[in-house]
Amino acid sequence: MKKLFVLVVMLVAASHIMAQSTFTIGPRVGLNYTKISSDNQSNVNYEYIRTWSGGAFVRANLGKFYVQPEAYFNTKGSNLQIRQDPSNPASQNVNGRIRLSSLDTPLLIGYKLAEGKRKKSNFRIYGGPVASFVLKEKENDLKLLNENSYEFNKSNIGIQTGVGFDLGNLTFDARYETGLNLINSYFNQRAKVFQLSVGFKLF
Repeated sequence: MKKLFVLVVMLVAASHIMAQSTFTIGPRVGLNYTKISSDNQSNVNYEYIRTWSGGAFVRANLGKFYVQPEAYFNTKGSNLQIRQDPSNPASQNVNGRIRLSSLDTPLLIGYKLAEGKRKKSNFRIYGGPVASFVLKEKENDLKLLNENSYEFNKSNIGIQTGVGFDLGNLTFDARYETGLNLINSYFNQRAKVFQLSVGFKLF
């Protein structure tokens, strides 16, 4: 319920701001380096994987500041090295994978540090919350450790920070995301994402 309330507040705030500003809209695609990991699991090594994301953004311009709600489909996960016997360093590891498809909806607040002539280019910094909704659990080899006690949260809240650069109708971003809540409380896991993306302003 708290996560739903946060999402509603994000959408209402974005609608109110956009009604008082000029805005641009367009598609965006991203290349992700993502990992779902736990700080207290000695028998599992989590590795970053490369995935893709795609969706759209709306940017409400307020002078030097802007507000940018987004929605995009994403894949998060990790490659796993599961040690069958943690007490035996010579025990053979089992390879595994986690793959979750999600719908991510950030609400970013940014500031334009520098702008080019006629505002055709700019350098930006930004940050804000992101609500993530798990649509499908594609793969989950952690069930090899515990079949009955493993379950991912269907909705999660995180935070994103990043920098961006606009050149004409193209908009480039580099950002980092980390979860504010545990995506899985049994294994004490959080999701982390490094993302590089490009978007196109339709108007």
